[in-house]
Amino acid sequence: MQLNLTKSIELSNSHITQEDFLLLDRMAADYRDTLKTNDTLVPAVLETRDGYVICIGSVTIEGLIEAGASEPFKAILDYCQNAHDGAIMYLAFDRDAEVEDDLPTFDW
Repeated sequence: MQLNLTKSIELSNSHITQEDFLLLDRMAADYRDTLKTNDTLVPAVLETRDGYVICIGSVTIEGLIEAGASEPFKAILDYCQNAHDGAIMYLAFDRDAEVEDDLPTFDW
């Protein structure tokens, strides 16, 4: 069987600041709580065992920026939304992911 793959990016947690990580933590909690209560559109941030998965779309990206995403994080979000003709659907941050040499890192 051959299944279609979804385009996604996985980066080390070290590519975002500790404040960005805490921002994702709050957004993931808000997303969980909203799913339990109503149909309000909120940024789609899902908590994983070692990080977060972000659904790339305007509601999520605008919500993260409005909530205070750092400049390096905004650059990653912009890349995901605009590179590859907008084909990237998910961005994952994971403790065990490879560190990309071309991106800034933060030791926290």
